[in-house]
Amino acid sequence: HIDYRGLLDRHDLQACLGAGRVLLQTQKWQEAFGLVTIEAQACGTPVIAYDRGANAELIDHGETGYITSPDDIDEIIRVLPNISDIDRRACRKAAEERYDLPAFAKRLEGWLETVLTDTASP
Repeated sequence: HIDYRGLLDRHDLQACLGAGRVLLQTQKWQEAFGLVTIEAQACGTPVIAYDRGANAELIDHGETGYITSPDDIDEIIRVLPNISDIDRRACRKAAEERYDLPAFAKRLEGWLETVLTDTASP
């Protein structure tokens, strides 16, 4: 059964993501950043995703979701019953610690400091 909602505004998207038990992310491409994964985690929703693109860096296997072998539907089916073991607060916490504005500002400050230090060295 598919319930296509179309393009949702931010509030409705967050409500849908937060209401889900899990986000299944079975993309065929290498997603460089993984915004969908981060958005789901920020709503407290664990993610099961193929090991493609940024997913392995964004999902703490067994803590905020599960990483599966690309295109392995049987592996998804095996880990899906374990999704209730994931603490939704841990998903939210991981997203906040890595991607909220203060975390981003701290990383940006570190990058800038590295660049300025490296260029100032002889």
